[in-house]
Amino acid sequence: YDRFGSAIDPDDQLSRFTFSASQLAAVPLGRLLPWAALGAGVGVGLFRRPGTTVTDTMPVLRAAGGVAIEIHRRATVGVIAGYDLVFAGDSVAAGAGSPRDVTVFDDTAHVAIGVDYYF
Repeated sequence: YDRFGSAIDPDDQLSRFTFSASQLAAVPLGRLLPWAALGAGVGVGLFRRPGTTVTDTMPVLRAAGGVAIEIHRRATVGVIAGYDLVFAGDSVAAGAGSPRDVTVFDDTAHVAIGVDYYF
């Protein structure tokens, strides 16, 4: 689930929920675990601006990869990067003075750093 706001127009709100099934491949190299995943799913989006509401259900392809390093028998530190390719066509007017409409449900990229502790 992602929710975005705008510093330019605080009344604009964009929310998107994405669910996907992915196939993961990993290659353990001692304490290092590089991995990659590909998947497909569906996204549901909502965009609100005063006077305009756009909703869409869209197919999504997801690719992600990362590496985890075992720092303790029960703990790892990892870095993840991913990209969601969204197939959506809904757009809204960008606002006064803009020459074209804006696609509100667009592709997204993400990067994360995390620590996992196994109980």
